[in-house]
Amino acid sequence: MSAERTEWWGFSQEHGWIVHDREDPRNVSGSLIIHFFRCSDSAEIVIPRDEWEPPEIRGFKRYLASIANEALRSLAERQLLKCQGDYQQTKGARLEGIRRDLEDQKRAEKDERNRRISAKHEQYLRTAGLPAHGRATFVRFVRNTVCWKCKTPINSIDDLACTNCRGIICHSCGACFCGRE
Repeated sequence: MSAERTEWWGFSQEHGWIVHDREDPRNVSGSLIIHFFRCSDSAEIVIPRDEWEPPEIRGFKRYLASIANEALRSLAERQLLKCQGDYQQTKGARLEGIRRDLEDQKRAEKDERNRRISAKHEQYLRTAGLPAHGRATFVRFVRNTVCWKCKTPINSIDDLACTNCRGIICHSCGACFCGRE
């Protein structure tokens, strides 16, 4: 996709020249907030979607056309071209950093979820009078089912498996097949 189709350039009275990059993975269609890159200081700014409208923010063509003074319009055009050039030089590394941060965040969320599932599983085993043992992920095939104890939907992709019985550990109540009668 060309830069013209993936980048929206505009001018904000508050922020100056800004770009909304559709290649930024945070800028998904229908999102309630939009992530912009502010050219003046290379800062990230977040604007609620409902505030992304004139007169707060205007597309670069309308903004340039609104400048009556030829010298000022020419200056604004040169500033925009410089900003676009500077952005293109840093765009790849910037987007890669954003993707990496999102992956790290997703990994941290999954680790926290797994920690909570493990704690619930340990509590389940203690309550059932069973010895504690490890848990791990076993993704040999995708299995969607429900917990035998609480009927919560569980699956072999998102949930952990017990190392003892190899059953999927319920993320809601911590049950596996250990101690099932």
